[in-house]
Amino acid sequence: MRKMLLATALVLCFGAFAAAKSTTYTYTFGTTGGSAFCDGVTLVLSGTPKTVVGGTHTNYNCGGANSNVGGFKAAVASVYQYAATGATLLVSDPLYGLGGHNESALYQVNTTYQTWVLDADDGSGLFVVSYGVLLTGEDAPAKGAGTKSSSQPQ
Repeated sequence: MRKMLLATALVLCFGAFAAAKSTTYTYTFGTTGGSAFCDGVTLVLSGTPKTVVGGTHTNYNCGGANSNVGGFKAAVASVYQYAATGATLLVSDPLYGLGGHNESALYQVNTTYQTWVLDADDGSGLFVVSYGVLLTGEDAPAKGAGTKSSSQPQ
């Protein structure tokens, strides 16, 4: 009986790990009109349940530099999103603040509606820096791919 119980527990445990495969998203940030910015993201959604986000803000300075980003998948009210509703990947970008801005920065990436918003807070309250659509089917942007970063106000 104990062997059967142990075997069942192991099968359930390994089954849970197998179901926790990660999902990778690679996007270039785009304007509301669909033109590409010079930067993008590669995000990996993982965990059980899949709510943990890690990844890279690619070519964030339009000069080839990358930064590590991280956050969580969570529901965000539609009033705070651009042309979207429901769950978004909320991703903190520390290099935005370290790049000379005394601000916290948070990208909202909605993989269902293919939209994004960059929010920041300089101590006086949350404000929108930029927003647009996510361009898919493209490689992560590389140095020289554009001249304007998504972190520059539109």
